[in-house]
Amino acid sequence: MNNKPTRFKKFSFNKKLKTAVICICALLVLLYGGLLFILNNNNNIPCLTNNTLLYQILLMVKDILVVAISIIFTTFLTTWFVDVDSKNNLYKDIVCNDFFASEEFYSSLSESNRREMLSNLEKNEYYKNNQTRENMYKSIVKKLEQINEEIYYNDYKYSVDCQIKNNLITKTIKRTFKLRSLSETAFLNEFRLIYLTYAKSVNINALVLSELKINGNKIDLSDTTKIKSSVIETTEQSKSCGYNTTEEYYYIGGLNLSSDKDTEIELNYTTTVPYEDNAFTCRVAYPCKKFSLEFTLDGQTMNDYTLASYSFGFIDDATSTVHSGSRNHVKVEFNNWIFKSDGAVVVISKK
Repeated sequence: MNNKPTRFKKFSFNKKLKTAVICICALLVLLYGGLLFILNNNNNIPCLTNNTLLYQILLMVKDILVVAISIIFTTFLTTWFVDVDSKNNLYKDIVCNDFFASEEFYSSLSESNRREMLSNLEKNEYYKNNQTRENMYKSIVKKLEQINEEIYYNDYKYSVDCQIKNNLITKTIKRTFKLRSLSETAFLNEFRLIYLTYAKSVNINALVLSELKINGNKIDLSDTTKIKSSVIETTEQSKSCGYNTTEEYYYIGGLNLSSDKDTEIELNYTTTVPYEDNAFTCRVAYPCKKFSLEFTLDGQTMNDYTLASYSFGFIDDATSTVHSGSRNHVKVEFNNWIFKSDGAVVVISKK
């Protein structure tokens, strides 16, 4: 049995083609020789004497024949002596890199064929034909496929100034985030600005929205056609933590988002809760490209209380994110993608 590797013949000459090229080269050489003889003996040919038009035409034909012979003969010799393996590498490079890796090729495939090809590539690139590794990887991919939102945060900044007085924690919060669409454009009829779950107490105004800006323009908070607030039923999980009230604010004026331009929203509001609710948690509602949180205790509060921060993200994002701070100031940064429900928590405790 012949075990020699298959040779690609695309860039090689077959016998008939070789014979034809040799014959053409020989014919051109004979024509050139005959023409050269005629031109060198033009004095003996009446129609070629005295630099006639025919003589000039024959000179031009001679020059063309020289160029043609040079090109054909050089190309033929080069192709003849090129190593077959080099031709094979050239062929594979053209087919594999220029054809199979082109967007046009994949866009022409059916969805089932694309998935099958992707599966085969992943087995080779990621799984290394290891079944356990494949199960882990597919579990992650399945979770990512459940991200069905069509928008994301291009940048998300959270700034919190905290004061503790009379056993109440009051936080003045500024949130600035830049929204973009995953598709070319997207329109949102309504967008949730704030979602707060807390334990309702007597004589405490837990949530006060003071300012809203969209792309630098102030929004009238009394305009009910643009701002909607509501108290909704608290989830069972929140109830188990002692929270009995959930409050929301929506912008209902409509947002036009694009994939290449930020829509910037700035929120300023305050929250007031009993000291027992001493953990402040912020989680992103959509995939987020860059995230930062700053939490600061005011001058009097820092004397009696201290801060601790924890972050949570995809795999090692939480451990590799930037943490800095002191007893009265904490900063957490994610400089890479995080996803829905990722974020950070700051816990306040007495010294």
